[in-house]
Amino acid sequence: MVNGFIETYHSAIYLPDPMDLPICPAPLADQISIWKADSIGKALGTGKTSKETYKVVGIVYTITEAPSSYKNATFTIIDQSTPNLSFYCYRVKTKGTKAVFSNPEMLAVGDTVFIESKITNYNGTIETVSNQGYIYWSSNKNLGFPSYEEISK
Repeated sequence: MVNGFIETYHSAIYLPDPMDLPICPAPLADQISIWKADSIGKALGTGKTSKETYKVVGIVYTITEAPSSYKNATFTIIDQSTPNLSFYCYRVKTKGTKAVFSNPEMLAVGDTVFIESKITNYNGTIETVSNQGYIYWSSNKNLGFPSYEEISK
């Protein structure tokens, strides 16, 4: 085609049924739920960031980018107790020896993840602080973390 153009573009986004995903574990003693993270973010007000760092537990629901050109990932996490609520993990990295996302197999829909970050309210979207949050545990074997049984003792 020479001098062509796109007249219309239709995109379909497949969202898995939250009930088809693995069950999200209850937050451990030092963690918070998606609902709690959302409550903290909304209480901050638009454009504000928490002073404290939080550990949020969830199941990967959608992936926007992993890996990005900056070797990080952007995705949402949910838990089944609040199916209409998600937490946006914006440009996070991983903790440990594989601190960058180098291939797409390092993150998948259905992975259980523990995210550590300050919480920010970006124009009403409650999320991690860009490039400051990280996954400190994941069920994804490609990241090399110990099993859930080992870390939940």
